[in-house]
Amino acid sequence: HHSMPMWRRFSSIFSVAAVLLIAGMLFWLVPNGGTTVALAAPAQLARIHTAVEQGLSPHMNVTTIEQANRLLTAQFSGATPMPTDIPGQVQSCCLHRINGAVLSCVLIKQRGRLITISIADATKIQSPKGRTVTRGQRTFILSSADGVRMVMTRGHHRWLCVMGETDSDTLLSIAEKIQL
Repeated sequence: HHSMPMWRRFSSIFSVAAVLLIAGMLFWLVPNGGTTVALAAPAQLARIHTAVEQGLSPHMNVTTIEQANRLLTAQFSGATPMPTDIPGQVQSCCLHRINGAVLSCVLIKQRGRLITISIADATKIQSPKGRTVTRGQRTFILSSADGVRMVMTRGHHRWLCVMGETDSDTLLSIAEKIQL
């Protein structure tokens, strides 16, 4: 009476392991709806602000939010539209990607400063951990990287980030004016 050859025993162990691995991956994908949520890392956001501010990324010069929304959705139909109550003078718009999340960005000039405002689908992106500030009914997360400060919040399925090389209070006052 011969027992199973060693390689046969190992191949059946590997088959079981492969089935468990695949089942585990499917189980993990289903609750997440097959999508992963991108983390808005401050260093990545700072790079986006620098690219937007210096016109390094492909961008379109615009003067109104309506014009920006038209161009952004023409470029990518899934682009999250910008709220129309953005303060400041609109300079340009562009799209950026953080992992799977697409950020609609506009560059505004306010009191001589260039500020990047980014909007994305809140189900696809999350803010990093940071100092939180509550103003009215809204909670904002403050962060910074490479000399760029950023203020983030979310509401009505939209994620907002206001960033620039200025103080957090200036960024907060801009973010507060934007209704999500």
